[in-house]
Amino acid sequence: MNHFKRVLYIIIDDVRNDHLHQLMNDGTLPTLQKLSENAADVEHCITTFPSVTVPAHVSLLTGAYVDSFHIPNIKFYQRENAKYVNFADSIQGWMALDEMIPPDVKTIYELFENEDSLVVYEGVSRGATFHYGFQDATNLFRPISKILKKHVQEHENSLPTVSVLWYYQTDPAVHTHGAHSRTYLREIKKVDRDLGKIIDLLKEIRQYDDTLIVITSDHGNYAAREKLDVGQLLQKYGLERDVDFFVDFGSVGLFWFTTGPDPSRPLRLAELRKNGSNSIDLIKIIGSLKGIERLFYYDEKTGLIHGFFDGKEGTIAWKNGKTSIAGDDIFEYSEDSLASGIKKGIFYDSDEWLKYTYKSKLPLLPDHLARLFHNRNRPDIIACTDRKTVYHHLYSHDTYTQESMNVPLLLAGSKMVPKKLKHARTVDVLPTILHLLGRDVPANMIGKPLL
Repeated sequence: MNHFKRVLYIIIDDVRNDHLHQLMNDGTLPTLQKLSENAADVEHCITTFPSVTVPAHVSLLTGAYVDSFHIPNIKFYQRENAKYVNFADSIQGWMALDEMIPPDVKTIYELFENEDSLVVYEGVSRGATFHYGFQDATNLFRPISKILKKHVQEHENSLPTVSVLWYYQTDPAVHTHGAHSRTYLREIKKVDRDLGKIIDLLKEIRQYDDTLIVITSDHGNYAAREKLDVGQLLQKYGLERDVDFFVDFGSVGLFWFTTGPDPSRPLRLAELRKNGSNSIDLIKIIGSLKGIERLFYYDEKTGLIHGFFDGKEGTIAWKNGKTSIAGDDIFEYSEDSLASGIKKGIFYDSDEWLKYTYKSKLPLLPDHLARLFHNRNRPDIIACTDRKTVYHHLYSHDTYTQESMNVPLLLAGSKMVPKKLKHARTVDVLPTILHLLGRDVPANMIGKPLL
């Protein structure tokens, strides 16, 4: 395959893979449907867990996972600084994301060093040449096609080697109205029309034929039935939210407690079982919350992650970047034709977990959990609900099932031969871009080129 000269890397927020293809196939999204005619189309592209915006974007734009960049959620407690980090509190919080990514974790712009790059609305922007969107109030809410057209007019009728574009308006539409609402449909149709204008611009400046167009999302979504307030529920145990514990809890809750003898470190297992002056059992209390389906915690003595589901108990072990499982079938992998081939006690790398579990109910989950409990901002407890009962938005994302974990991935362009790919991880997108643009893929990058 001849290499492309540039890439348009487009992230459309909050899009399920199955839903997007349904809208493409019924003619609702004609631009995306047309692009798919010359594209590699991935049937199961598995995002990060929890499936939320911030870690998902960092992963998409660095090719790394949380055990490398240490940003486990959109909100998390940073013990070393006794600080609750909240990227959702303001535009400024979102734009401060670059400062949290370790310098040894390179962004897409840094990997294309000495080449121009452009970012629109995206928070992961360290190393980009041109910044448009939230940094400049004059660009707020402007269609991305207009921002690109203005850039082209001011820069020799050309786009840079790398352009990263984030369509974020679909996310609040889901949270407020749901993914099957007219509001969401209106927003995603606006995205499709704007993409059509960008394609027209590429053709106008004669750069369409040598541009790789990547279409993906950070996460999917689901609809719950009831939402509860975890802060109120834990008050009866003398636990005050944002004082004694920190959590961002939708269907997935990552809990950090500050009620141990040393708040600068995670609680040890004995401190989880007998916590505070009243010796309360935090594992039992969190596990008894309404709707809790699975619960996980780390045992520092054995180095094992313990998990519970439906009266069953299993463990996860982590060694040299590989993960194994043992005990009961807490992931329901015995019910899947491929995942049932996983052997207990055998360590698999992330790519092997993908090949076994990409079609299962809980794709890649043991690998993701191991990385979450081995990042320096690890939580004390991870609790996951049945997605019927949640503790935040009724319409949301974050969960571990296909509806939220399986995102679209189209690798499109006039040089692309149409083909279907069975599976991918979002960490595979960046190495694929590097490969298709004729660049070397760093040896330490966990993802692999898909083509």
